[in-house]
Amino acid sequence: MTSVLIYTETGLDVGLGHVTRMLHMANALQKAGAEVGSWPHRPTAATGWLHRRGVPMGPSVADIGVIDVMNWDNRMVDAFKAGARKLVVVIGAGQSSKARAVGADLMVYQTGWQPYGAASDLVPSHLAGPDYLILGPEYTRPSGVPRNRDALVVFGAAVPWSYSVGVVAHLSSAGLTGTLVVPPYHAHEFGHTKLPPGFDMICDPRSLRELQSSHRVQVGSLGMSTYEAVAAGSIPVVVGRSSDHVATGQRLERLGMAHCPGHVDDVTPATLAMTAARILSNYAFVRSRQPIMDGLGAQRVAKAILELA
Repeated sequence: MTSVLIYTETGLDVGLGHVTRMLHMANALQKAGAEVGSWPHRPTAATGWLHRRGVPMGPSVADIGVIDVMNWDNRMVDAFKAGARKLVVVIGAGQSSKARAVGADLMVYQTGWQPYGAASDLVPSHLAGPDYLILGPEYTRPSGVPRNRDALVVFGAAVPWSYSVGVVAHLSSAGLTGTLVVPPYHAHEFGHTKLPPGFDMICDPRSLRELQSSHRVQVGSLGMSTYEAVAAGSIPVVVGRSSDHVATGQRLERLGMAHCPGHVDDVTPATLAMTAARILSNYAFVRSRQPIMDGLGAQRVAKAILELA
């Protein structure tokens, strides 16, 4: 049996995107017959989050190591590589991948297109494009949930809570309905926020799948949930929290997958809400576009990872 170690992170500045993606990856690897565990030498909040969802603490060494982090630390990566014969690096935004590619046996780009430039030349192989987006198996099939609400509002923890509430206020003023998702790092706000008419609030849902399937658009910050929304048939309207995120969001917009008016510091809650309202006013036309992903990316990536052993 091939053994795989996973190292990822979560936190106020990172959100849940990386750890959610690695949960999908761990589940796909386990179903393919691998023994999967979290890296034991640097336990993080992500380690406990994964453990509660069926990914145990792993051994000290393994056949393959998979790393997916935002805060890149070369010393940490060297220590992680020392416990794995092969290294897989997962890249989120796809813009700063060149430095991260050194020493990798496989790179997996989590963007809806082929990687920029010659970054992929630094590794023996790479996977990119919508066929390799790491989504959970629930995204491979229709949810059966009626799409009867307008806007699902999902911002990462690094975006101020006041921004999320402001977006909801403007959406409600436009006569729209929806749900505000409270990330775990803002859970203390759950009992202290009064929402306007037409909106409900849910704190740290185990999965966004049913919520995305019941809402026509998803309004928030670019991240893992953006791709999940596309796969679920909800149209993402997103802002970026960095220049990389904005570049990614605008590239997704050119591909017809999402709408990104810019950086969160440059886009007011009113502007973001108006963008969503404009899309909803022409929703039938927008939804006529064909989806470009099938939700089987995690299975494909798992197969490629295990072929390294």
